[in-house]
Amino acid sequence: MKKKIMASLLVGSAVVGASLAPLSAQAVTTGNTPVQVEFGGGVLPDHEDNTGGTVDPDPTKPNTDFDLLAIPRSFDFPLAKINDDLSAIKANSMTYRALMVGDVRGTKEGWHVTGELMKMNNGTDELAGDINFGLQGYYAQYITDLTQEPYYGLAATLNGVSIANDPTAPDFSGTSMKIGGGATVLMNATVGKGQGTWAGRFGDMTLNVTTPMQQLKKGAYTGNITWNLVAGPSI
Repeated sequence: MKKKIMASLLVGSAVVGASLAPLSAQAVTTGNTPVQVEFGGGVLPDHEDNTGGTVDPDPTKPNTDFDLLAIPRSFDFPLAKINDDLSAIKANSMTYRALMVGDVRGTKEGWHVTGELMKMNNGTDELAGDINFGLQGYYAQYITDLTQEPYYGLAATLNGVSIANDPTAPDFSGTSMKIGGGATVLMNATVGKGQGTWAGRFGDMTLNVTTPMQQLKKGAYTGNITWNLVAGPSI
């Protein structure tokens, strides 16, 4: 008797389930509610602490949505004798030097940064050679600290993502700049990359002097590197 009751209950449940299934699919009225969110370009805060080795390129002008955030303060090499090996003069020990870029335009068109050392001269004498270096990629993280002015620092990981695994990170491809050799691409973001804030840290810097020893003049040779941030990737 128990077996018959159980069987009838099971069959009854199946019938009820079958009868309900079509009802849930029989919609007689439909409608659509629009959903929208809109984004605009951002604004990059300024690098205000200019006491270290990396400084705001122009403290008199506030950043926009696409800017050089910070540049190296200087590159200095020690005193060398004209008859020394001048093929790899190591830069003086220094706090880190970095080139930092911010892009919050929202265009995703990419960008590139160049550096150009037009000349180094000592009076009318000019130096020939090139500066060689490593360029390590980082996120440029904005840091607000009550003990000092706000500034951009280096971060290998941001929001749990390592820059080495970030598909949107730009390429940090620069390894040298030739004196008088024109603009050299140092950082390059192709289409779809480079949105955010980024930093390339210079390291292992050396100066290779190619001016013959017989033509070197005693004294300091000086020059300036011009940095340019350009919309669109390098071709």
